[in-house]
Amino acid sequence: MGQKKKKGGLILKLIIVVGLAYLFFIDSSSVYRLITTKMRAAKIQNQIDQYRTERDSLKTLNEELENNPKAIEKIAREKLGMQKDGEEVYRFFLEEEDDNE
Repeated sequence: MGQKKKKGGLILKLIIVVGLAYLFFIDSSSVYRLITTKMRAAKIQNQIDQYRTERDSLKTLNEELENNPKAIEKIAREKLGMQKDGEEVYRFFLEEEDDNE
């Protein structure tokens, strides 16, 4: 009779494990899919937040460029290397130190 109890307990444990595996991995509303979906949603929300920050920064820059001629001149000089007529521009290049010496 002890052998049958052990066998019955083992079968019950196996049924529980299979049932939990089914709920966790196989079922269409499984815990695994829920967790991965939530992780994906959090990642997408993070990207949305980054894009909103970038958009706000670009809006601010756009407003500055539309309303401030000095801002346009600054960008033209710094980023595009432009200069006024008759103006001389000096550029300095730093030599990198050689670590082998």
